[in-house]
Amino acid sequence: MVFEKVAVTVGQVVEMKLPCRPESVEEVEKVRRDPRYKSYVARLLELAGTSPELSKLVELYGSPEMRVELDALVALRPEDFKRILRTSIERSTSTRRSTKGSRGRGSRS
Repeated sequence: MVFEKVAVTVGQVVEMKLPCRPESVEEVEKVRRDPRYKSYVARLLELAGTSPELSKLVELYGSPEMRVELDALVALRPEDFKRILRTSIERSTSTRRSTKGSRGRGSRS
């Protein structure tokens, strides 16, 4: 099984102007206590140097410490969310069909 991030990507956050930032001091502190936090911020800063979209987000919000909830996409852009899911499901099912059709006879899966 392969997992692919299809919603709330950096491009979608920039394009759809989805709100970034936790809303409360408690939420910020909670995020900073996460053991993955330091590597997350380091990776964002590294990517900001090569990704114009991410660089724009860091510039816009003044920090790589940003988080966007899936709920923001669902609530603010429901039609876009449905389109993203539909496209992903269609791509996944068509890939699965083509993979099954390319297997030779006698092969096991």
